[in-house]
Amino acid sequence: MIDRRQSPITGRVVWRVRWYETEPAGGRRERSRTFFTRREALDFERERARARRAGVVSSSRVSVSEVAERYFANLIGTAASRTIQGYRQHWRTHLQPAFGHVPVEKLTVPRIQEFVSNLAARRSPATTRKVHRTLSLILDQAVAERRLAVNPAHGVRLPRLPAQLGDHVLSVEQVEALADEVHHHGTLVRVAAYCGLRWGEVAALQVGDVDLAARRLRVQRAQVEVSGRIEIKAPKSRHGQRRVPIPGRLLDELGEQTEGRRASDLLFTSPEGDRLRASNWKRWSGWSEAVARMGGGIRFHDLRHTCASLLIHAGATPVEVQRILGHSTPATTLNLYTHLLPDALDGAAAKLDGYLNSRL
Repeated sequence: MIDRRQSPITGRVVWRVRWYETEPAGGRRERSRTFFTRREALDFERERARARRAGVVSSSRVSVSEVAERYFANLIGTAASRTIQGYRQHWRTHLQPAFGHVPVEKLTVPRIQEFVSNLAARRSPATTRKVHRTLSLILDQAVAERRLAVNPAHGVRLPRLPAQLGDHVLSVEQVEALADEVHHHGTLVRVAAYCGLRWGEVAALQVGDVDLAARRLRVQRAQVEVSGRIEIKAPKSRHGQRRVPIPGRLLDELGEQTEGRRASDLLFTSPEGDRLRASNWKRWSGWSEAVARMGGGIRFHDLRHTCASLLIHAGATPVEVQRILGHSTPATTLNLYTHLLPDALDGAAAKLDGYLNSRL
């Protein structure tokens, strides 16, 4: 029911929507919300009618924090620990201060849009989009619980990601120079750059994963650090478990690295024989100093981008690059690495010209 009334405080004409809710202890209680325009009141009343048809449970006393905790609890066992940690970090840092105390039914597209716009003014587009995604997933939980008819986060405009300018791709000469300066772990650098492994995949390699006869490297597990604790799990996706070809120039190095060792031994370790940790390794291996001498700005993950670039330059197809890098689809590979070869289109055009000339 919508009433037109005059605000006793401002004297302004406002529109009030009234409805009744069933109390947990029994009985009914009248509730209301006031709007400055009749259109806003009508939109709210239509949303409530749609919610009733969808069987949405009254959520006036259920806060976003309560829904968030149930969502995080449901993630245990279904998502990686590092993923859950990231979502919780977004919640604690950005979302809980803004929405934790708010009843879920009070969340609207304009309210979330205002939050996203303010966050985008302070943080990068990528961070803003990640925080918004976490909120959207929490509100999906509210929809699943029938506390919302629709997810209000779905109607929000997000900041555009900056144009992809290309990752830091090294030449073969730069890879070799970097490998030569990294104490005792030049082979590790070359494996990342020429086999396309992620840091966690390299750190989890065992001697038995190296098949010199078949010239293959088995990627079967990955190492992740969560709150300072090392966990070993399956690679990032189903396609992440793969057999990667070993370039001939690495066979002798890997042969020396594996000679006389047990299959279960870690392929690469710290000087004390322990598992590698990314931050410590960069410090004691000489990586940080070597990168600084090369002008800075090189991340370990850029070795993986370098592998993609070298493969494409060597004539590998997108499907071949996908299988080596362990992407879920060739589309992922193309989206990430097409920009690495801006002159590739010229080569494709030349091939088309040759075909057309042969037919005309």
